[in-house]
Amino acid sequence: MYVGSWDVSVDATKARHHQIVQHGIGEGDDDEPVPAQPANGVRPLKTIALGLDAAGAARVTLPGLPAADSPQEVNAELEYSDPNGEVLTTSTRVPLWPSKLLLGIKPDAWTVSKDALKFQVLALDLNGKPVKQQQIDVQLYVRNMFSHRKRLIGGFYGYESGAEVRKLDSACQGKTDDKGRVFCAVKPPVSGNIVMGAVAKDKDGNLSFANASAWVAGNEAWWFDQANDDRIDLIPERKRYEPGQTAQFQVRMPFRQATALVTVEREGVVDSFVQQLSGNAPVITVALKGNYAPNVFVSVLVVRGRVSDVQPTALVDLGKPAFKMGVAEISVGWRAHELGVKVSTDKSVYKVREKAHVSIQVTQRASGKAPKTGEVAIVAVDEGLLELLPNDSWKLLEAMMRPRGIEVDTSTASMQVVGKRHYGRKALAHGGGGGRQTARELFDTLLLWKAKVPLDEKGRASVDIPLNDSLTSFRIIAVADSGIGLFGTGQTSIRATQDMMVLSGLPPLIREGDRFEARFTVRNASLRQTDVEVNGNVAGQALPASRVTLAPGEAREVGWEVTAPVNVAQLRWEVALTEVGSSGKPPADRLKVQQKVVPAVPVRIFQA
Repeated sequence: MYVGSWDVSVDATKARHHQIVQHGIGEGDDDEPVPAQPANGVRPLKTIALGLDAAGAARVTLPGLPAADSPQEVNAELEYSDPNGEVLTTSTRVPLWPSKLLLGIKPDAWTVSKDALKFQVLALDLNGKPVKQQQIDVQLYVRNMFSHRKRLIGGFYGYESGAEVRKLDSACQGKTDDKGRVFCAVKPPVSGNIVMGAVAKDKDGNLSFANASAWVAGNEAWWFDQANDDRIDLIPERKRYEPGQTAQFQVRMPFRQATALVTVEREGVVDSFVQQLSGNAPVITVALKGNYAPNVFVSVLVVRGRVSDVQPTALVDLGKPAFKMGVAEISVGWRAHELGVKVSTDKSVYKVREKAHVSIQVTQRASGKAPKTGEVAIVAVDEGLLELLPNDSWKLLEAMMRPRGIEVDTSTASMQVVGKRHYGRKALAHGGGGGRQTARELFDTLLLWKAKVPLDEKGRASVDIPLNDSLTSFRIIAVADSGIGLFGTGQTSIRATQDMMVLSGLPPLIREGDRFEARFTVRNASLRQTDVEVNGNVAGQALPASRVTLAPGEAREVGWEVTAPVNVAQLRWEVALTEVGSSGKPPADRLKVQQKVVPAVPVRIFQA
């Protein structure tokens, strides 16, 4: 019997954006406040010690799951000992949805006029299918930012910022169409940062929330939270553009009027221009050119002159000139070099040693047509191996369109005028990563590596992948290229299984004269009860047969007492699983395993 322990925790970091709709927005909201979350958003629940039954399984009930109105995840980690005594761990994640509905909001534009605010709301079930005739209510809110300067120790001044969210009278209601969408067009009564909050009830009365924001241009000035350094946020409308398009950037400056020096940079200054900015609509537009590919950095230096109605004092001059600087990176021109690669198989589940027929369809993203020439490289690998370390080498487009550095040093005499002393970092590397450890690796993890498969005139190719004896999932990846500037990657997953399985529990290393019990696990993955006979053979000698009755989904252990022989380098095992009453048919499963045998007392040289 294996003994293990479950460590269960809840991760609430994925859906913190939902809670702004329900908590702290509406005036007179009677809902309880959101409980305080740890910094990483993970709350430990409980550690449960358990033992597996005779069938090799255990069912665990998790008590005390916290009630929440936002999606969360239960992360369950199991620590256990394998037959060799090695302590292993495995984990799984189970999503917890507060409702059977998933809502999403998409505004038509990033910045809109005060005359019309258009957006659409999408309702899906937990399987990603559209929900028809679903009642959805949308409420509008306005988020106002307030910043003020206060005096610090030493005669310096710093910013303090706050936000106020207020409910508006405008709202939108309706039922979804056949595609699960509701279209709304309202006239916002105010300008600034408008938050759209959607709410819907599923059949059980559970609420689902979603929210999105848009900026409404008007006569009022836009205000943003400010820090004590000279950096401001420069927010692009999108992260990816194509040549000929116009990119919009929101300049979150703390000035009513300012002059912006805009430079397009990458390995030097590519283009530059000067634009006047107003606090009513602090937005700049940049026309994108083909030589901006694959990426450019847009830098904005905002300068405000002296404020005439604020007179200097003996201690501080609050009306002196000031400046702020922001930079943002965007990708340009990827679509012209991108290939769409679709990988499909004739079925999703196979038996061991079958052949998976894989079809590849390649099209150009820009035109939607198949490339005239090209080839693909195909690889099929065990997904368990990718759990240990993901492989990014087949992301060909990302490798060919690798972002280039900014390589620009900014030198200015503005510090002599404004007298600032705080400096912000211009860039910060992103972090992250991680994975899960898998416990089972029996056979070769690489099924196929074919470096060159030509495409036909319709951009299609096909290949047969022979499966091995691993009962696992495999990922099939196709990396395509055409000509000198078209690249793309596609992938799909298949699974190998069978109704009757034999799994080895043998220690990989034994010594001469060791007496041990050779254990094997037989499992019935079918939906019927089956009587099976297990026959074993080790080093050419037959072992006594064993009969086992397996219920649907049940697993049992069988074994033999064995003594390791002397002067043998390895033991060869062969175990066959046959259904009782199926005479004349091949075994339902057959497994071959090798054990390494080492001397109990190794030969040592004392004198030579």
